[in-house]
Amino acid sequence: MNIAIRLIATAVDPESRVTSFTTESNLTWQCAFGHGSQTQGIVQNAPLAFVPAIATTPNSTVQNFDGVVDPIQMTGCSTSKPGFGPVNIRGFVRVVAANGAGMTTKSFTFLFDYKDVGSL
Repeated sequence: MNIAIRLIATAVDPESRVTSFTTESNLTWQCAFGHGSQTQGIVQNAPLAFVPAIATTPNSTVQNFDGVVDPIQMTGCSTSKPGFGPVNIRGFVRVVAANGAGMTTKSFTFLFDYKDVGSL
C-alpha cells in the first residue's frame, strides 16, 4: 500500500509543434473481503487518474508532464480490516504525442502488477 506511480514525460517538436499530449492507461482490480474469503468483487477497470491531469499547451514546441497516481487508493476498496483491499491489481500506462503534421508517437509501455493488497 501507499506505492505511487510517478510519470515524467517530455515531447518536443520545434517544427510542427506538439498539438496533443495524452496518456493511455488502464487499471484493473477486484476488492477482497477478508483473508481466505471466497468472495471477491467484480473485475473493475479505469484509466489511471494522474495528479495533476496531463494538459496540452496549444501551439507549443515542448510539452512536459510530471504527475503521480496511487493505484491502490484509486480502487476505492476498503482496507479497514485485515484481508480487505484490492486484489488482482494490474495495468499499464504510456504517453502519446501528436504534432501539427499529423504524426503520432507513443512512448514505451510501463506495465505493473501489484501483490494482492487484500491478502496482507
